[in-house]
Amino acid sequence: MVPNEITSLAVRIVDSNIVVESSIEADWRSAQQNVSDGNWHFIRLEKTARKLDLFLDDDNFGRVDKANNWIIDVAEYSYIGGGPGNSEPFIGCISDFVINNQVQDFVNEVEEKNVEHRICPFTYGAANAIPPEKLEEVVDTTSTAAPETCALLPPSGEGTTDEGIQFGDEENSRIQLNDISVFKNGLSRSGSIKMAIKTTQEAGILYYANSTKRDFLSVYLANGKVVFSFDCGEGPIVIINPTYVSDGSWHKIDAYRKSMVGTLTVDDSSFSGTNGTAKDINRILAPQYVGGILQQSIKYVPLSSQVSFVGCIKDFSITPNKKTPVTLADQSPQRVGVSACRGPSEQGVFIHDGYVILDQNVNVGKNFVAAFQMKPRVTEGVLLSVRTGDKFLVVEMTEGDVYVRASNSQEPFETSTNLLGKILCDGQWHSVKVEKIRHVIDLTVDGVVTSVKLKNAKSIRTDDPLYIGGIPDTEPGDHINSAKAFVGCLRDITINGDLIAMDGKESSGKISLNFCPLD
Repeated sequence: MVPNEITSLAVRIVDSNIVVESSIEADWRSAQQNVSDGNWHFIRLEKTARKLDLFLDDDNFGRVDKANNWIIDVAEYSYIGGGPGNSEPFIGCISDFVINNQVQDFVNEVEEKNVEHRICPFTYGAANAIPPEKLEEVVDTTSTAAPETCALLPPSGEGTTDEGIQFGDEENSRIQLNDISVFKNGLSRSGSIKMAIKTTQEAGILYYANSTKRDFLSVYLANGKVVFSFDCGEGPIVIINPTYVSDGSWHKIDAYRKSMVGTLTVDDSSFSGTNGTAKDINRILAPQYVGGILQQSIKYVPLSSQVSFVGCIKDFSITPNKKTPVTLADQSPQRVGVSACRGPSEQGVFIHDGYVILDQNVNVGKNFVAAFQMKPRVTEGVLLSVRTGDKFLVVEMTEGDVYVRASNSQEPFETSTNLLGKILCDGQWHSVKVEKIRHVIDLTVDGVVTSVKLKNAKSIRTDDPLYIGGIPDTEPGDHINSAKAFVGCLRDITINGDLIAMDGKESSGKISLNFCPLD
């Protein structure tokens, strides 16, 4: 052995005191300073030219004066929290570990055993510190069983609470009226378009009829106000009623035209306008549109209003030239992406036994971050999944807890929220974040972090669709533990920091991309 070379140097806790042991110097300790009090303590072992000092919470508790010739080699192996032999392992939390001014990243350690990364679940104060032998008892008692009943239940049947038709379930949702006989029966000269609407959206198509020429007839929302516009061939007439209707309440609309004069009534407020001398709207093409329109050239409708209406429409009728009112059912309606009105709603993606494809080709790779908010109505179901062969990453609810399971062709590893001690289907929004950095995966739910470390390879190479809410029946499901379909709402979905826009996303099953029912 080289003279004065230290073959071992250890810092231990003995009888709640810090003890320094070496192969050269006799043991010395931190007097009677109790460090097993449940509080954080800062320990620093510092060697200068001639001295080796032990600092505890910035106070010096020991020194070796003749250490100038000591050789301390940390190039090979350093053990943290335990070591070879029969020494008793440390139970507790270690943070901000530094050797020679270099912060040690525990993600890169050579070997580990019984270690949880990036989480310290115990935040006890000195008054209620718990000795190590009680640790296992604490872990057991913090686990919470899944609730028997969630605060919000899955919808039963159509779940309707209001009369009417719900628009906005998907991009370009609409009703197409393939029968245009109302124009031949008098609407070309005069008539009214009536409906009642309920929405919180400030823009969208309510009714539109186009022609082969410049003639058209439209009712739409702009800035929360109803607009009635038409052209008999001599220029458009635009009538705006100043009544604000995007307040979530029902409002009645009557768009009446007699030749070149139009009158727009919203509730009890009426406004009129006129232009030119032409009297008829001619050459109308099928279909007429209600609640939305296919993306195409739309005459004299602001671009911001050329979107599908999101909300409820009821009591829709067209009355041509003072004749009998014609309802939707009388005009060969074709329904696209609409459903029964479900009452109060909020922004989000509502999933009821189905799935949405966020991206057709996703590589989890070495680094991957997914985050979202959820309001579940069940205690089981897939939240997010991507799989290629035997490589996968899945986030799911099982018995009321959120689990992350992952594999890079090895035996799957998982972590969960089973230490949260809280109910997640309580009718409230909960934040979920899954962050994979090389071979460590962090699961954060409402700010509480749990971790798992993948062995061997650091990358999960996938090249298949990323699903939320479920997976297709044709996909293998042996990487999933949840036995039931997810029902609930998701919102603010981000992948690798990018907020995902849901309009136009491919989906299957009972999915609403733009709103979630509140009841």
